[in-house]
Amino acid sequence: VHIHSGTSCDDRNLVGGHYYDNSAFADDPWKEIRYDRANLNDISIYHTRMVGGNGYNARTNQGHAVVIHNAGGGRIACGILGKETLTAEMSLYPDSTFEGNPEGKVKMVFGIGDGMDIMLDVTGVSPECSDLNTDTNGCGVHIHSGTSCEDVDSVGGHYYDDTDFTFDPWEEIRYSSTNKDGNNISTSKISMINGNGFDARFNNGHAVVMYDAAGGRIACGILGQETLKAEMNLYPGSDFGGRPEGEVKMIFGPNGSIDIMLDVIGADCLDSDLNTDGCGVRLHSGSSCDDEESVGDHYYDSSVFVDNPWANITYSSSTNEEGKNLSTSKISMTDGNGYSVRFNRGRAVVMEDNDGNRIACGVLG
Repeated sequence: VHIHSGTSCDDRNLVGGHYYDNSAFADDPWKEIRYDRANLNDISIYHTRMVGGNGYNARTNQGHAVVIHNAGGGRIACGILGKETLTAEMSLYPDSTFEGNPEGKVKMVFGIGDGMDIMLDVTGVSPECSDLNTDTNGCGVHIHSGTSCEDVDSVGGHYYDDTDFTFDPWEEIRYSSTNKDGNNISTSKISMINGNGFDARFNNGHAVVMYDAAGGRIACGILGQETLKAEMNLYPGSDFGGRPEGEVKMIFGPNGSIDIMLDVIGADCLDSDLNTDGCGVRLHSGSSCDDEESVGDHYYDSSVFVDNPWANITYSSSTNEEGKNLSTSKISMTDGNGYSVRFNRGRAVVMEDNDGNRIACGVLG
């Protein structure tokens, strides 16, 4: 894993070779810098030290490409030092009557200076959107001052540093859409040379709003928030007769929180408010539901938590019209489990019955 002389990952020809001060080194100092990886999802969490560095300070290295190589030496990953990306998962704006169903991601890449690049991959957007639109907020994609998409009052207005700008820098930021197989999509890439006056740290957790061609708000998402889902099925080796099936969704917030939403039929926790033994829904350390040994135990960072944060995370169920037990519980873990979405991805989700027996399992992805 090496710093390269180039300053872009857009094209392989722009990445360059190993970056070091050849007036300070007779030989390439990057030759012996190598990483290791863990087994789960091929994750690498690795720390190493270059005693002599590469001959340049942080300011000189900033903006250069970092390249990761595979075991055979081939280049497999590239990123730019000093850039940070935040992603918002978009869905229908609260109380919107828009007839589309906006879904997808808006990525915002905060540069080394003041700039910001906006990249959309969203379906179900407004038709006939163009960056030539002149209506107020028409086809806009903007960061807002609010930090929630739960209701219209929480979204706020355009977010920018009014001590840096005498005008609203979001006024001219617009996306384009095209129709593909009957669906309106946007894969626009937009550059804000001067950004909004705030870096990634201050934009993190804020709402991103997309508008239709007339300037109506149609989609909303939170920067730094990411959703993972687990398809639940009967726990390995379980003789539970309910045949649980459905989805557990976990939303990982920008400040470490986890919101858990269930849509599972065949669950068994009708009196969970009174239950002190079971009805748990929890992340486990394992990465498979193929057999009981692969599921593992509750997954949390014990260096952050003295007590198990999953101990009191329980769901409830009710009987539907067909006489089946159904859970649509929504549960919030304000402090999460101490791990970011990257480390929770690929872990097993387990549901328990009233007595604490494991009845359902799925893998977050």
